[in-house]
Amino acid sequence: MYQSKSFATSVIGYFPLLVCLLTMSLPSSVLATSVIPPVDGAPGGRSPGGSRDPDCLSQKSSIVALVPASAVGGLTTKASPTFFVYVPTTHARTAEFALRNENKKTIYKSIVKLSGKSEVIGIRLPATSVAPKLEMGKRYRWFFSVVCDANAPDKSGNPFVQGWIQRAQPSVSLSGQLSQASSRDRAQLYKQAGFWYEAVGTLAELRRSRPSDPALKADWSNLLRSVGLDQAAAEPIAQY
Repeated sequence: MYQSKSFATSVIGYFPLLVCLLTMSLPSSVLATSVIPPVDGAPGGRSPGGSRDPDCLSQKSSIVALVPASAVGGLTTKASPTFFVYVPTTHARTAEFALRNENKKTIYKSIVKLSGKSEVIGIRLPATSVAPKLEMGKRYRWFFSVVCDANAPDKSGNPFVQGWIQRAQPSVSLSGQLSQASSRDRAQLYKQAGFWYEAVGTLAELRRSRPSDPALKADWSNLLRSVGLDQAAAEPIAQY
């Protein structure tokens, strides 16, 4: 009887370690859809989550954060940057955007109106007192959630994506190159230097101003496809 109790105690003692090891072996895509947002953890690239409502989003599509999949490239030069997300056809009419600081404190929230159409949308951090300015060298995590069910407890059932961003100072060399480059060339320079948010933001602005320009269309498509964002490459860019 004593041996039986000892064995049971040992099994129970090792059970948390076994669960931890099994969880670490799961693919990141499985883990991402099993958590309740907002998600904490080490900075990374785009990360989807939440459950799929068949009456809310297109069956074959999901929302996608327009950021690289890896931890590289989440830089910005701006104190008030713009964040880009692809939203497929949806019955939802609103989404929520939230920004967290390094202490995991939500420092900004906003409601985003959705058209219901499949498109890329930009969420601009207001350069006013209602929104914080990104501090140099600080790392932030942001979340974008489509409100499929406004009554869901803590909105855990709503599909969401997340990304990270860090403000950094461009080098003297890069600043000199940017000052002499065309708008199209600046986007490429930003990308090469890791300032992803400026690269995608620069091309988004150009495409909005000249939507029929084939060269800009190719630039936009090549930029997104270079980081595996093929799904959003051909979608229109909404006003923001």
